[in-house]
Amino acid sequence: MPNARLRANAVKIIAKTLYNYVRFDKIFMLGTSGLLDPLDRNKIIKVIRLTNSSVETSANYENHFFYKGKSYGHIMNPATGMPAETDTLSDTIIVKNKDFKFPSTVADALSCSFFILNKKQISNVINKFKKPVKVILIKKLKGHLEIYNLSSNS
Repeated sequence: MPNARLRANAVKIIAKTLYNYVRFDKIFMLGTSGLLDPLDRNKIIKVIRLTNSSVETSANYENHFFYKGKSYGHIMNPATGMPAETDTLSDTIIVKNKDFKFPSTVADALSCSFFILNKKQISNVINKFKKPVKVILIKKLKGHLEIYNLSSNS
């Protein structure tokens, strides 16, 4: 039995370590999260403090392809059926886990949807929620990054 307890404790330690230090595609989970620079993925441009929250980022700077010298992202515009053409580099959605039955699904759906919208359209949508929704929008304007923090009025 001592070996079983030892193995169980080792599994708990490994699981806790992985949970706290796993690098996700666009976010680091270290108690706080670092939002990566879309133009330099080795640089954190914003630190996000999360408590019992779900976060999702959509971006076109990784999953894209080139056709006739032009880069096309994997996020589609449903109005055109074509890859989204936008100055948005990424959007990150943060929702509290207690506010939604499926918070990760909500954050994912909003993130993909908001990618093709402008700031005003995003603000109009999040203000219709009865629960708080935060959006970090990163755009490339005139050759430099602009970071916008949008929050619902809830």
